[in-house]
Amino acid sequence: MRISTKTLGLTLFLILITAEVIAHYKQSLYVSGSDDLSLISVEQTKQPSNKDISNTATKAKEAMKAYQNSKLVKNIQGCIQAISTLSEYMGVAGSVVGFVFTLFGGSSYTPDPALLELEDMIRDTQLLIIEGNEEVMNSIRKLNSQQAIRNVQDALSILDTLEEKHLIQKLDFEHGAYDVSPCGNSMTLCNNAFIKLAKSLDDVLEASFEESPKGEKNRVFNLADNLMQRLMNSFYSITWLNAQQYKSSHPTEQISNDDTQKISEITQSITLQHYLKDHAIASYQKWLVEKKFSSCRLCSSCSNDYPLYQGSGEKEDDWGHWLRFRDHCEGDLYNEDGPPNLCCSINEPPVRYCESCGGDYPYRIGRRLNIDDWGPYHMTGHGCQGNFYKTNREFEVCGRNRKQCKMCAGQCQANYTLVGQVLRQGDWGFWKVYDTPQCNPGYDGDINVDKSADVSFCCLDETI
Repeated sequence: MRISTKTLGLTLFLILITAEVIAHYKQSLYVSGSDDLSLISVEQTKQPSNKDISNTATKAKEAMKAYQNSKLVKNIQGCIQAISTLSEYMGVAGSVVGFVFTLFGGSSYTPDPALLELEDMIRDTQLLIIEGNEEVMNSIRKLNSQQAIRNVQDALSILDTLEEKHLIQKLDFEHGAYDVSPCGNSMTLCNNAFIKLAKSLDDVLEASFEESPKGEKNRVFNLADNLMQRLMNSFYSITWLNAQQYKSSHPTEQISNDDTQKISEITQSITLQHYLKDHAIASYQKWLVEKKFSSCRLCSSCSNDYPLYQGSGEKEDDWGHWLRFRDHCEGDLYNEDGPPNLCCSINEPPVRYCESCGGDYPYRIGRRLNIDDWGPYHMTGHGCQGNFYKTNREFEVCGRNRKQCKMCAGQCQANYTLVGQVLRQGDWGFWKVYDTPQCNPGYDGDINVDKSADVSFCCLDETI
């Protein structure tokens, strides 16, 4: 039975991965002292046993399933760790498999069932990537220039065509006419497309992050995952084909098959790895770990970037005047009578009106006192549990921490932004809040002063 070019490539790819994991990758690198490159010979390379292939394929399947499970539970740190690890040897694997491929491309071999199953998993992954194109294109269209849009669209088009030929149709360099489409002479267009997409990831994820509702993590995560998988698949395919192209254009030059450092250099693996790690993976971490939007505003109605209702007052009895944002939390702060709605971002809203603090909101950052005249409010129950209900009792403003937001006497201090205010106009009631010196993100103590009016609702724009 003759194996396909692609199946053989995957076989050798998996063998290399196992060897590199055991040797911790970097210990296996050897820089040749010769300036000449070598043609691999059959005597230099041993074909692996069925047992080695089966064990390697099984481990690879388990790793792929673990990565899929990490994505299902949105374990972002787990995904970053997996991507970082893959970037260390994926390009070397593609490069070496591309060189070794010609030795056994015409040999007879019975594929291991585990390899066939793994090949199906890889193919399914690539098909799922293509299905997510519309979501990807929506974010790309929001980039800040037509040139940026064209750059990313062109890069995706080239890489998608590349993967269709290499992963789906299983065409090697000789039969795929890659120099005609999509890679051009010397694989230049495909290499440049990879670099453009890696460098553009930061702008594309920023565009997705800024969509409404702002900072919606599932939207940003799905987009980042789609693009990173594209880059990982392309990294393997491009270096695989770069190796084939180099051997085709340098038939008399020689290189040892265990000189992975030199192979990585001439197949652009080192260059592509730089852009993958320093641009793409850095952007992935920036927008999914370091850059988080989770804040609140006082608004006439909740919507857009602040869609989650977390409590409100009603225009009954005497209610006073407040600074708040307009309907849908748009526009600038303006003065209107009656208490506004507390509106928060979609990702784990940091603040809530509660009868008492507890549960996910254990920290008291303000308290409405039952002094003088005041109207009813809507809040959740003890420990911030249950549904919102209407009551005339005192209530607390509760936070997930004491840094994100505070109710303060006077003006907001430090890095806080004013997102609402009780004005000294009409009947405004009393609040227990933070005094001015304590109105900053670094203070972690309890509210410490009673204040009637001129009470500011202060928040950070993003989580810290």
